[in-house]
This record gives sequence, C-alpha cells and structure tokens, in this order.
Amino acid sequence: MRACLSILGLVLLLGSASAAEPITIAQVHALDQRCEAARTAKLEPIRARKVEQCIARDKRSRDECATFFSTYGNNSSRVSGGVVRGQFYDLPQCVVAKKALRRMQAARANQ
Repeated sequence: MRACLSILGLVLLLGSASAAEPITIAQVHALDQRCEAARTAKLEPIRARKVEQCIARDKRSRDECATFFSTYGNNSSRVSGGVVRGQFYDLPQCVVAKKALRRMQAARANQ
C-alpha cells in the first residue's frame, strides 16, 4: 500500500510539474533507484530458486551457482552484439523512471 502511494505521488509530481520546472538529474536518479529496488525485490526469489535448482541438478557448489545466477534478469549481451532486455522493467516504478528520464532529455534538447 505504501509503495502504491509513493508511486502515485511520483506520477503526480511528474504530471503536475510545468515546463518551467524541469526535472533534475537527482530526481531521475532517485526514481531509477526506486526502479532497481523494485526489480531486485522481484528478482531475488527467482535467483534464489535458480541457485537451489543449480545445486540440486548440476551438483555445483552454492558459491558457483550463486555467482552464475547473480545477474539473472539483468540486461545481457547476445553474441551478435544485440542486447537482451532485463526483466521487470514494466513495473510502475520503472515506467515512472523512464518517463522522467525522457522528460529530462526532451527538456535539455529544447534548450
């Protein structure tokens, strides 16, 4: 519930600020940190499950499996050079952060 209220507050902040009040890089950074915290909260249980499966199925050490899956769900590169998009960037916190970044970039381009 508290997270929903925080997101609502951020949406109102972004929606109500006029063009005369550009969003700052510090605000974008704070929103991005909230996004990454929300993503981490979603990814940690999945990573933990993957580690347990690795230990049981592949008979590897916990450290080896934990290291292998420590970045599971993050952006990664393909052999061809393309990027595989990470998981959970569709969370509300991430959508708000992305909109804030685009708004800041647009404001800078119009200067």
